[in-house]
Amino acid sequence: MKLFLTSSPTEGHSEVLSNQNGFVDALKENCNGARKGLYIASYPHWYEFTEKYGYGMKFSLEQAGIRFSSYNLLDGRNDWDAKVLVNNSDLIILAGGHVPTQNNFFKEIKLASLLRGYEGVIIGISAGSMNAASIVYAAPEEEGESIDRRFITFRPGLGLTNIQIIPHYNEEKDTILDGKKLYDDIIAKDSVGHKFYIFNDGTYYYKDENREEIRGECYLIKDKKLSKILEDGETLSF
Repeated sequence: MKLFLTSSPTEGHSEVLSNQNGFVDALKENCNGARKGLYIASYPHWYEFTEKYGYGMKFSLEQAGIRFSSYNLLDGRNDWDAKVLVNNSDLIILAGGHVPTQNNFFKEIKLASLLRGYEGVIIGISAGSMNAASIVYAAPEEEGESIDRRFITFRPGLGLTNIQIIPHYNEEKDTILDGKKLYDDIIAKDSVGHKFYIFNDGTYYYKDENREEIRGECYLIKDKKLSKILEDGETLSF
């Protein structure tokens, strides 16, 4: 398996894949020939959202030079066929969106089990990257979540990596949620006993049978302390 976990794979809010930190180059090295693509939704019943971003990602990949022999979307309309769709793919995209909603959908289709032994390429986008972890840190993101005692902050994930990623630091570092600072008051408190790797857009995690790396500007929050561990263009190997 080749694993690419991104904050965002595109340049800003465009449909152009970003080659920051060599992302497109690395992706193309691992995507020779026509691929059988599968885009797995974050909102299984929000079909318009899935189609917009699912086919948008297909367009972005094609514009970057990655070809497809087939391309499917997996959501609530065909979740009963998840095993066949996963087995018949060699490039899987885990959508961005709301982490807990996607996490629940992944559980419903037993995606962690379906991916055991998978030998293709997986691209995670934002929430999809977060849900790739063995234990997912679902940072509160919607109003009310940080003060809801029923909100589940740590959840079982896909088990593709042991690192816990938080994306979009460049956009969300000053966010106020439920009257509190997202990073200073919420995420820092949750970091006690944990390591959260904070990605700017343009930073990504890569893993294959020989390497496990973070590429690009990255911060670490551990036991309430935030530190910068990588500059843009640098690589951290595990």
